[in-house]
Amino acid sequence: MKKIILPIFCALFLVTLSVSVVLAKDGDSGGSSGGSSSGSGSSGSSGSSDRKSDSINTSSGSNTGGIRPPDTRSLLDVQEKEREAAKKGFEKENEAAKHKFEQEREKKIEEFKNKREDLHKKLEQEKKDLKDKRFEKVVTRFEKITGARREALARLDLIVSKIQSRIDKLKASGADVSAMQAALTACGSVKSTAAAAITNSEAQVSTIDFNSANAKDIAQTQVAAIKQSNQALKSYHTCLKDVISKAPKSDGKGATGSAQ
Repeated sequence: MKKIILPIFCALFLVTLSVSVVLAKDGDSGGSSGGSSSGSGSSGSSGSSDRKSDSINTSSGSNTGGIRPPDTRSLLDVQEKEREAAKKGFEKENEAAKHKFEQEREKKIEEFKNKREDLHKKLEQEKKDLKDKRFEKVVTRFEKITGARREALARLDLIVSKIQSRIDKLKASGADVSAMQAALTACGSVKSTAAAAITNSEAQVSTIDFNSANAKDIAQTQVAAIKQSNQALKSYHTCLKDVISKAPKSDGKGATGSAQ
């Protein structure tokens, strides 16, 4: 058995050796032509593989530690600043709106005051005009009254002329008219008093000022002056009636009827 195995093993060794020699020769001939290319290719593939591995490592590294996580404190500070800026902007707008509202409010108040003052002035002017018209009517009435008193004085003066004419006729007829003449002469002073009272009332009317502070007192003074002139005229009229009553009687008729 040993004699059979040993020759087989030796044959296999020789075959393996010859195949190795042939492959070695083929490798040397091919190495001269493409050794460089294969070497470069291998080196390029190895380099590319290395770069790929580096890129993979870099990408993996970037995914894990290349990008830093956001800083929460910085974001909070930014948000806080934004809130502060927005708050200041809102406060500024609110202050501007408030200032504008106050200006408009002051303007409206000023306009209301002006309108109220204008209305007050208008009412005061209307009141003054009405008061002036009323006072004008009073003054006109006073003037009419004083004018009437002046006319009454003039009529009494005509009566005096008639009485004097009657006295002269009676005296020419031989009648005693001394008492009548004396009474008529005495009426002259009463006439002067009446004339002075009428002149005083006219002066009071011309100087009256209803716009003064004491207009009411002045009006009362004017009314008192008119009353005084009325009383003086009555006295003058009474005096003339007394003169006529003193006329001497003739043929049963008094001189009063003839004098009138």
